[in-house]
Formats: sequence, structure tokens, C-alpha cells
Amino acid sequence: MRSWVEVCTAYAKPVEEQRVIWDTYLNEFEKKNNMWEMYTKNKTQVNRLLETLDKIPRVFAHQDVHWDNIFLEKLNGDGDSLVALDWQFASISGVGEELGRMYGYALLKKKIPINQAAEYKEKLLLHYMEGLNAAGWVGNPKLVRFGFTATASLRYIMVMDKLLGKLEEESNEKDGSAHLLSVIQELLTMAEESWDTCNRLTVAG
Repeated sequence: MRSWVEVCTAYAKPVEEQRVIWDTYLNEFEKKNNMWEMYTKNKTQVNRLLETLDKIPRVFAHQDVHWDNIFLEKLNGDGDSLVALDWQFASISGVGEELGRMYGYALLKKKIPINQAAEYKEKLLLHYMEGLNAAGWVGNPKLVRFGFTATASLRYIMVMDKLLGKLEEESNEKDGSAHLLSVIQELLTMAEESWDTCNRLTVAG
């Protein structure tokens, strides 16, 4: 996760340039509220979040789970077999991290409807926990939730830059920008949740 964040940060516009674009094009958006303040506050705390992610329990992860890489294959008899392709990013990562990466990407690509984000979040987390338990993991579920919400939320770094670039290039086309804005709001809300969870946990335990 740290390497992904470093790459996204390196390619992103400096925050001063981002603010100029934000102020120029987003005045007409309703419900902008304090999103910019949430964004800059969380951006200054990224390293702390990554350091906490480094301390949670580790699991084996595919790290590129999406609809082109995961399939259900029908067996000759009853039931299905899960098939996963493209293992080049496989790693030992924080528990919940893989689910967070998948969730954030699915939101961005509209595979999860933004107006059903909360419902999908809880269902996916529940099934992820069931899989961990089935594999014999009996750790603290709050650590899993932190790994999930923290990792998903960090995608806002890339989505914010994508939004601002789109506004510069296509300032007269608002549909795509409105979706990106909604995704950023959801991810920043998850960032706030991850901080709340982090502050309630003693990760070393």
C-alpha cells in the first residue's frame, strides 16, 4: 500500500495547484461543505495511517482483485470453483487491505453504486470476515475493519487528482465529475472512520 501511495502522490499535482482548480471549477457544486478541509487534513496524515497499517496482522493477498481477474468456474458436478488470474502483485499485506483496494476501485468504476456504498461496505466486510474465520483466523475484527476502511480511503489521493484533471480538460461536462466528487466524499468519510477505529485500538495487542 505504501508503494502505491508513493506513486500516486508523485504523479499528483502539488496541493497549491489543486486548490486553484478546486476553487475555480467547484463553486457550482452543491454539498461541497468542508470536503477540501477533510482532504487536506487527511493528506497530511497519510504516513501515520500507513505506519498503523504496517502494524496490523498480515495475510496473503492477491492485491489485484477485480472483475477481470476473479471468476467462478462451473464444476462438472454441483457448485463452483473460484479462479483467480494475474498474481504479479501478490504479497503479504495487512488484514483487510485487499478488500479495501477492491472496494475503492469498484466505487470508482461504478461497479458499486455510490448510493449503495454503505450497504456494500458492510456486506463485503462480513463475507471477508467469514473467509478469514473459515481459514482459521480468530483475531480482532476491529483490526480487519481498520485495514479495510483505511486502505479503501487512501484511494482518494488518486481520485482527487483524477477529478481535478477532468475538470480542467472538460469543464463543461459535469456528470463524470459529479461521480468522482461523490466517490471522494465516500472515501474521505471512510478515512474519518478509520481514524476513529485507529484511536480506539491498541494495535500492538
